[in-house]
Amino acid sequence: MLAMLAVWNPADTQTFAQGQATAPAAKTSKPAPKTAPVKATKKPAKATKAKVPEISAREKVIPVTAGLRDPFKKPEPPKVGPEGRIDTEPRPPGPRGLAVGEMLLEGIVREEVSKTMIAVVTGPERRAFFLRVNDPVYHATVSRITTDAVYFTETYKDPAGHETTREVLKKMPATGEKP
Repeated sequence: MLAMLAVWNPADTQTFAQGQATAPAAKTSKPAPKTAPVKATKKPAKATKAKVPEISAREKVIPVTAGLRDPFKKPEPPKVGPEGRIDTEPRPPGPRGLAVGEMLLEGIVREEVSKTMIAVVTGPERRAFFLRVNDPVYHATVSRITTDAVYFTETYKDPAGHETTREVLKKMPATGEKP
């Protein structure tokens, strides 16, 4: 019976792993000498592990992707408010975050003690707010309140980028009329 003996050299595997493959040994025309089977009496030699060079913390390259958007996805369009204005900052809570275009005038109350008018408005969440003269709302202020209307002075940017003001009127709906 023919026995084949293989020799493993860990140094050759390290050079192969690094991309420098060694050329196989040339075949000879002479047959290998026949040997008698040997009984395994010795313990097999322990394979030594090839040392992998460790990379220091300075040499490690970590990609920085925190805070960056995915370049293969479409960017989200800017959020547009009720008047067609692009909302870049978050709105404040309460009536200060309520835009003139999204509020409904529910009623007007006259306070007898101070002789002032109070407007009752609701937002898109159907939450009621009470406004007086000079109260700020989102990009506007209440300029005056009459028995049937509320006037707002709104500040906006025109297409040229100039800030201008305009007066916006919110009228009370007629009795039985839907706003």
